[in-house]
Amino acid sequence: MLEIRIQASTAIGGPLVTLIGDASLAEVDRLSLELRRVQSSHPSRAAIDVSGVSFIASLAIGTLVEFASGVRTRHGRVALVGAQGMVLDAFQRLRMDALFTICPTAAAVEQCWGPAQQAQSVREASAAPQSL
Repeated sequence: MLEIRIQASTAIGGPLVTLIGDASLAEVDRLSLELRRVQSSHPSRAAIDVSGVSFIASLAIGTLVEFASGVRTRHGRVALVGAQGMVLDAFQRLRMDALFTICPTAAAVEQCWGPAQQAQSVREASAAPQSL
């Protein structure tokens, strides 16, 4: 069973999706649905906390990639937080750092994104059209 928690995070500047348990094949459809809901709000930043995940199926990894690709299409970024053990090994072997920022904790996401990316976020925010 996979528990999925979604909350707004001021530290990240967007949603924090926390996954706990096994991200098995049986959970992929529900994970995909929840991540589509998050993506529908068009976040410019998001983080997925996988510190509580003990197993992740390849289709679940594909679902995370699909989510990150959607966020990145709108010039956003996604951090993978707290990966450890076999989950971290899978992410490293798949070179997930090319699509995600891999960070040890949610509190450290801003530091993982680094000053250059923080400055880019400020430029993106100031260039965004303002509603009247």
